[in-house]
Amino acid sequence: MKRFSIYFTLILILLSLSAWQLSRYHEKQALLQAFTHQQKQAAISLEQLNKQKNKSFTRLKVTGHYLNQYTILIENRRNHGRQGMWQVTPFLLQGSGACLLVNRGWLQRPDLTPVTGKQTLMGWAKTHQKKPFILGKNIYLPIRWPLNVQYLDMPALEKIIGHHLSPISLRLAPENPHGFIREWQIVNILPQRHLAYAIQWLLFALIALGIYLFNKRK
Repeated sequence: MKRFSIYFTLILILLSLSAWQLSRYHEKQALLQAFTHQQKQAAISLEQLNKQKNKSFTRLKVTGHYLNQYTILIENRRNHGRQGMWQVTPFLLQGSGACLLVNRGWLQRPDLTPVTGKQTLMGWAKTHQKKPFILGKNIYLPIRWPLNVQYLDMPALEKIIGHHLSPISLRLAPENPHGFIREWQIVNILPQRHLAYAIQWLLFALIALGIYLFNKRK
């Protein structure tokens, strides 16, 4: 009976891991399909985006000017094995007074060359629903610009910048000027890898079941 309980628990854990990886596979597939679908759609304004239920990957077109004095650097971002950062600049929208954080891309060292005058930007909407796990604080006092952070905490940044921030940010499209390396990853792990992991855990469960049945016959 004790042996049965051990094998039963082990098989249950392995099957649970397989099911979890399978759910991740479907989740990543849905994200990639949503991105592909959105790339075929016309770009819309931020006001139109706010009326939509699904905002991720929506193509945006906005006009306004950069608030260069509030440049934000998202640390510990890698590009082809190189350590660097994403440089984010607030963008004040013309007419509405709304402010949108624009991720201008990856670079190894900050480029604080100011971008002046009215700009029209194209890019993709990026939602920020989950607070990631980090070590230490995200924003350290006293505030110094450019501001180094580990992730975009919209409520905290809104208080520091003094402008109402949109809950989404804009990932700048490669064809826009005044950007850096923009090889945006839609998913960090491809769906096929999650499917492979799901099959792997399922095989382990079958092996454990086979070992139990073999020993039971002895």
